[in-house]
Amino acid sequence: MSAQIAGVYAALLTPRTPEGALNCEALGALVGLCEQSPVAGVVVNGATGEYCATSEAECEQLVRVCSTVLDGRKTILCGIGSASWSASVALGRLALANGAGGLLLPPPHFFPYSQDDVLSYCGAVASQLPGPVLLYNLPRFTSEIEPSTAQTLLESMSNVVGVKDSSGSLDLLRALAVHPRRDVSRIVGDDRVLVEALTEQICNGAISGVCGVLPELITFLFQNHKCRTSPWYRKSECFLQELVDQLSRFPVPWGLKWIAGCRGLAPAYHAQPLSPHRLRQRAAFQEWFCHWWPAVQALLAAVPQTGGESFR
Repeated sequence: MSAQIAGVYAALLTPRTPEGALNCEALGALVGLCEQSPVAGVVVNGATGEYCATSEAECEQLVRVCSTVLDGRKTILCGIGSASWSASVALGRLALANGAGGLLLPPPHFFPYSQDDVLSYCGAVASQLPGPVLLYNLPRFTSEIEPSTAQTLLESMSNVVGVKDSSGSLDLLRALAVHPRRDVSRIVGDDRVLVEALTEQICNGAISGVCGVLPELITFLFQNHKCRTSPWYRKSECFLQELVDQLSRFPVPWGLKWIAGCRGLAPAYHAQPLSPHRLRQRAAFQEWFCHWWPAVQALLAAVPQTGGESFR
């Protein structure tokens, strides 16, 4: 199976109501914002979407809402993370049946596992799914996928088409950049190292949580990377780093939820109650964002778009 996944994908939040139900109207607004940008597609039920708190029925609904809004105009990827391989298989089948064009498969969460365990898990899941699978390296929340494990799966499973690496390290993408399969999808999944991965030419795509609420900035950086020595590109890179530094103060994806709220896309509700300290932090972050974002918009509007694409 050859189904290379490339370009920029927006990793979407999973907006909810105060009672904890899916907020499909807000999800539609997030998808609509991304549809208007030059992203290749959207991603649901990943770490940004808090997949460990999403039920099977909710995952199906996430894909259906995206499919309805996009109507085939962009690709939908769906995370199928779980603590059990059978649950990952069930999520993958549901996602593909409802319009997903590809799947993100992390190792099982909660318990630590060896690389042999990770290899067995991912191989068992991928063997049961009739669609393209990206291995999802997410060591902050699951066991790591080491380069040798990824390479074995790429060589043995025809529907494993590449890796989304959210480790913050570029070692895995560097290893895959010289893989014999030239159609391997090498997706950077950590916004902290996006520009570095582009500079080293070791990625052919990005899946970005920031892009889910600020697609303008991430697609700008991705499309214009060949101009990375220009002052305006460096300034846009500095804007991203400033944002990432702010977001790193909070659990994933609280800061992104607050940005969605500031932009009028989705009200921010959390699965956990916010302490008084966090409420003060939220107010300070929102005030900072309301000054930072207009400066970013002014820079993006002042620079002619090159229309360039990332290397393949």
